[in-house]
Amino acid sequence: MNRLKLLVCLILILLVNTSLAAFSDVDSDHRFYDAVNYFETNEIVKGYDDGTYGVDRFITRAELTKVIILQSNFEVLPSAACFLDIVRDDWFSPYVCTAKSYRLVSGFTDGMFLPQSNITRAEALKLILLGNKIKDYVVEDDFEFSLANETDWYYDILSFAKFNQIWFFDDDKNPNDKITRGEFAELFYQTLAYVDRVSEDELSEDDKEASNLPDEEEGVQDDGEDGVESEGGDDAD
Repeated sequence: MNRLKLLVCLILILLVNTSLAAFSDVDSDHRFYDAVNYFETNEIVKGYDDGTYGVDRFITRAELTKVIILQSNFEVLPSAACFLDIVRDDWFSPYVCTAKSYRLVSGFTDGMFLPQSNITRAEALKLILLGNKIKDYVVEDDFEFSLANETDWYYDILSFAKFNQIWFFDDDKNPNDKITRGEFAELFYQTLAYVDRVSEDELSEDDKEASNLPDEEEGVQDDGEDGVESEGGDDAD
């Protein structure tokens, strides 16, 4: 009888673990499980027909751009030939052209976007930050940062991401290397966590200010600007 109970418990555990893992290549104990599960739960990605997320596959510039545009609630513009290597019939045309319109990307100096090329970690970071309307890359003066040279185009965004616990990579990981789908999910997830932390801090400050108001003004809130514009800077290409 005890053996039967044990067998039932083991089966239940296996069923629970299977249900937790939306993709066959991302178990519940996987490093990127929370990030990938967030993607799946919020229908950001669907994965592949074989039931995998493709956690170790690289992600193209077009694929990542589509995710950023859709999840950042930009109004998707009609398809257009907005770069020399993009035509109206391309599935990614509306997303890339929307990103260009909002100045999230600018392509290369030869007029190309290279939509099918795999995107690097640094390039992905900049698109994620801009997509979340983060463009003021300020860190504390005494923050020591040695993962990039000051002459690198991504120095400011990388130091900002490292300072704010967005950049989760080990120090030996090259920002210029291609980013995997799993790493992208985690980088996006950590950015959203940062946005939540900032929002909570701003709410706390608002509460402090409200507590210092005279009694007759209690509950009156200022509708001032948040200092965030809808358009980002040029692409890092």
